[in-house]
Amino acid sequence: ANRTTDGWKRPLQYRVSEDGTITLSSLGADGKPGGDGENVDIERRYHGKHTDGSLWVGAPMWIVEAEVKQ
Repeated sequence: ANRTTDGWKRPLQYRVSEDGTITLSSLGADGKPGGDGENVDIERRYHGKHTDGSLWVGAPMWIVEAEVKQ
């Protein structure tokens, strides 16, 4: 929660799609695309908007709500 680095202390990568989906990613232990085990890429998506277009981000528990409602 509220970390800006991955488990290997490298910055998390992020992108926001047109539909408001926020994708956080890490390249794993080796810092290279692909891989297996600890080196596997990790990616997590969160919806940044409700279906009516309003933002989740304003809600105190927006990450938890966005994860549950994916």
